[in-house]
Amino acid sequence: MAVISKAELLANLDCLPKDTALISISEPPYSEYLHEGLTDKVLNLFQASIASEFWDIEEAIDNYEPISMQTAKALQEFILTNSHLRFIVHCRAGQSRSAGVAKAIECLLAFGPGPEAKYLYSTGFTSAISSNPRYSPNLTVFDKIVLA
Repeated sequence: MAVISKAELLANLDCLPKDTALISISEPPYSEYLHEGLTDKVLNLFQASIASEFWDIEEAIDNYEPISMQTAKALQEFILTNSHLRFIVHCRAGQSRSAGVAKAIECLLAFGPGPEAKYLYSTGFTSAISSNPRYSPNLTVFDKIVLA
């Protein structure tokens, strides 16, 4: 599994493994932000891909909302359906939202979905994401995807 920034993804499109699923995360359209999602041309380079939009926050702030349960459920289903593939997860910086999704991938693939899986994951599983100082996983993203 790779957790990377959008820039890293775009710089390495020519050396992607064939058996790869992409989870692409961008910000929702908003007056101060241009839509920065990947094009269909890029998404179609992968064996499977899903694009999602949510803010890198853990709770609602003014006009900004965290990941919705609908988005979390769609990501959970995508992960479970494509568990036989390698995953690349990207967001703008490749540190928080994508790391939260990557933690959820680790948990779902090791223990499945639900509260018991989250408990088992948190009590003794060695997480490659949590042990890497590059990442600061958004735990709301993790929780919602695992518990969706």
